[in-house]
Amino acid sequence: KDKEVKVSLNEVKNEKSKYGLKVKLDAVYTRNYGFESRENEEYGFISLAVQYPIFSFGRKKYDILSTKLKKLSKEKEFETEKLNLKEKLSNAISDLVSIQSKIELSREKLSLAKEIERIEKLKYETGKGDIDHYLLAKAKRFLAEAELNSYYYKWEIAKRTIKALVEDEL
Repeated sequence: KDKEVKVSLNEVKNEKSKYGLKVKLDAVYTRNYGFESRENEEYGFISLAVQYPIFSFGRKKYDILSTKLKKLSKEKEFETEKLNLKEKLSNAISDLVSIQSKIELSREKLSLAKEIERIEKLKYETGKGDIDHYLLAKAKRFLAEAELNSYYYKWEIAKRTIKALVEDEL
């Protein structure tokens, strides 16, 4: 978008130069070899032409205005893209912070699930508990580990998203 703005600025300059003063210099030099008369004749001339459009009937004004509007449009697109990038960056940072807090909660949940599994295993081994309770505690521990691992993946994705957005901005 930045390059599009620069190109549109050059388009405005080019449009203004179409209606400016134009100077054209032509030089011609020829030599006519006379085979029968054995005389060589040299011809040469230089011409200078100056052009300036006097009657453009408002076309100059409208053409330049049109290119200026295109330039303004490109500048607005650039600013909009910048704001979108900042919004994406702030959303990615808030996602990262949110995921980090969920990771901490998931760690606590996993430690509690491990403790419950240990208690249920002791109950089962001493004969005071049921195997179903022990297996349920084991399944809940596996689910807590899977949840923690999924948060780690989401955290890594959010971190790489932030890195990609920052590199694009730089």
